[in-house]
Amino acid sequence: EYQINSNRVSNGQTPFVTVGFGLGTDWFAREIQRAIFLNRIRGLGSEHHTAIFPKLVFTIKHGVNADPGDPNYDLKQLALECATKRMYPDVIFYENIVKITGSFKAPMGCRSFLQGWIDPKTGKDVEDGRMNLGVVSVNIPRIALESHGDKDRFWKIFDERMTVAHQALQFRIMRCKQATPVNAPTLFRFGAFGRLGANDSVDQLFRNERATVSLGYIGLYEATSVFYGKDWMRDHDWDPEGKEFALSIVKRMNELCKDWSTAEGYHYSVYSTPAESLTDRFNRMDREKFGEVDGVTDHDFYTNSFHYPVWLQPTPMEKLDYEKDFPYYASGGFINYCEFPCLQANPKALEAVWDYAYTIGIGYLGTNTPIDRCYECGFEGDFEPTEEGFKCPECGNSDPDRCNVTKRTCGYLGNPVQRPMVHGRHEEIAHRVKHMSGETGHVTLDDGSEREWFEQAKLSIAIIAKQQAIQEQRMVSSADPAVSRRDFAAGETGRGPFIPTNRASNPRAGQWTNAMSHNMIADYKRFLMTDGEGIRCSLYVSGCPFHCEGCYNSSIWDFRAGHEYNDRLEAQI
Repeated sequence: EYQINSNRVSNGQTPFVTVGFGLGTDWFAREIQRAIFLNRIRGLGSEHHTAIFPKLVFTIKHGVNADPGDPNYDLKQLALECATKRMYPDVIFYENIVKITGSFKAPMGCRSFLQGWIDPKTGKDVEDGRMNLGVVSVNIPRIALESHGDKDRFWKIFDERMTVAHQALQFRIMRCKQATPVNAPTLFRFGAFGRLGANDSVDQLFRNERATVSLGYIGLYEATSVFYGKDWMRDHDWDPEGKEFALSIVKRMNELCKDWSTAEGYHYSVYSTPAESLTDRFNRMDREKFGEVDGVTDHDFYTNSFHYPVWLQPTPMEKLDYEKDFPYYASGGFINYCEFPCLQANPKALEAVWDYAYTIGIGYLGTNTPIDRCYECGFEGDFEPTEEGFKCPECGNSDPDRCNVTKRTCGYLGNPVQRPMVHGRHEEIAHRVKHMSGETGHVTLDDGSEREWFEQAKLSIAIIAKQQAIQEQRMVSSADPAVSRRDFAAGETGRGPFIPTNRASNPRAGQWTNAMSHNMIADYKRFLMTDGEGIRCSLYVSGCPFHCEGCYNSSIWDFRAGHEYNDRLEAQI
């Protein structure tokens, strides 16, 4: 790990290495897995920096490590701890990967997957020694913009662009076939891809669908917005017709790849492009040609492949529910991920999301959580985005030698302070919001006290604002004559200075419900990490007769604050 992260080339890049593991159950296998996790948790060097590579991909499988009672369930708990502290490992779910790709394997690089392949000579599934010959990506929003909202025209242009992409992929195959083993001996002579003679044809390692070549795409959200408007996706739901249209694009690409594979003998697959720089370039080119189009070019980036737009705030489960269908038609490359607040105090919340993803058929899942660290003031959490980079929210430090900033570039992690990203990718990261409420950073001050940063879900913020407005209006209006205020009797303890009721200080059972309750609730939060272990749904009931000093919920003392508990909310619960 140290060698990989200190072996940089002239442009600052480190070797891209991905390590897949998780299925071994014997003593040696378990100890290797444990060592990988403990080493990653410890971090690099005396300041314990987060290692960017190797990318860790941990396999979860029922009967091995998925459930309590499985022999390696303790290693899943260690994987959760590691992910909350270092974001890696990403996880793949064994049975789902088999369903999506045809056989089990770990990804190549950040998201590329080989497809299941049976060697015609042996009749056995083969994964080792196979390869991907490259990717050509298509700008889907450009096709939508050129169609001017006409779906028939969209599909006509789409088919034309697919023909161009196919020709580009054929060119890649042709160029790869021109390689000679003598010029790349590690790959072709000494076992990485095969053991060929010095002048043998490398095509024998590519044909019969042994190798894959990938048709990529970007910006399904923006392309669909041309036809269904920018609000076809919202914080907690989406237009089913819009999703079906987006899915139909990937399905059509999948059908074309199957046709090309059958005709030519090379395995074409659909690839959800990571678009490290294309997210910027395609958007910039389209903005120059079409101007600022609402819902399409109005950001400085395009949404990554099939993903939920990063500025919207679904729950993790809602995000995964939307995205789960796409990889089954884009099995050449894909990844899902969710944005979390700090998870270190509640790894069971992350486990709940992992388990849910496994249940609904997600194949490959990453974790994004605040793990930046400032070595000037000691802040830990999310650094704030600036115009060109990131800075500590406490002291403003952005010195790459005095901080460690780790963000998910796409399928892999990066340090954007040490190696800045292109403008569009930086903007995409800056626009990301958390999919759950919770702490996003903290620092211990000189006086020993702690300062915390907290991100609240958008829905809850709106409800709180509404509650506060209602409460302020009622404070201005005349008081209810039926409600009297009196001080507590001398000697009463554990309560505040007065009770807004003419009843006894300690009401009997049923008394509050019958005479005080107005069937109002202050808030319903569906996914919380802060009310206990794991993920919880919390219902906050309006009204309290005990006005305690320092109460941080004083805005909902009023039994009429908030909104009514109704059938719709009950169905949601």
